Formats: sequence, structure tokens, C-alpha cells
Amino acid sequence: MSYVNIFGFFVLFVSTGLTVCYSFRLFYFVLCGDFNFVPSYFMVETRYNMVFGIIGLLVISVFGGGSLIWLICPTPSIICLPYYFKFLTLFVVFIGGWLENSSSQFLYKASRVA
Repeated sequence: MSYVNIFGFFVLFVSTGLTVCYSFRLFYFVLCGDFNFVPSYFMVETRYNMVFGIIGLLVISVFGGGSLIWLICPTPSIICLPYYFKFLTLFVVFIGGWLENSSSQFLYKASRVA
């Protein structure tokens, strides 16, 4: 493997780990934090300008991404990875979850002391 491929794998796995950290953090603060399951039906969006803009961006991004990938790679390819790359992804996911769990516990204990 060249250095560019190694850098690409490194960036891929770091971004996967940070995504897992953020997902666990979001899960913790929404379901297990201080404001868990607080009803949000008091928030009412009366002006639909923002909602329609977000829905338009969603539709354009889904169809634009699909058409862009068909323009870049017109023939679908199958990627066969060795087992250690497959397990490396699972390892990164578990390490990201563990790091977020331990950091949230540390920050919770530090906020209780102060």
C-alpha cells in the first residue's frame, strides 16, 4: 500500500471513531441526561420557510448523491476486504463507544465536584 492509501485508511477509521463518539454522546444526552424524555410539543414551527428549505436540501442531496456516484463510477464494483480490515472497523466502533462512555463519566464526575 502506498502512503496515500494508508493516510486514507487512517482518516476513514478516525472519522468512524469520532462519529461513534458523537452518536453515543447524543444518545446519552437525549435519553440518559438531565433532560431525558422532556416533551417537546411546546415547540411549534409556525413559519414553514425553514422546514421547506430543509426538505428541499434533503431531496436534492439524496438524488444528487445518487446521480453523482453513477456519473463517477458507471459500473458498480464489489470491494472484498480481508478479515482484519473488517474487524478493524468493528474494533474502531467499540473503541469509539468506550471512549465516549468513559469521557462522559469523567465529565459528569468532574461537574459534580465543582
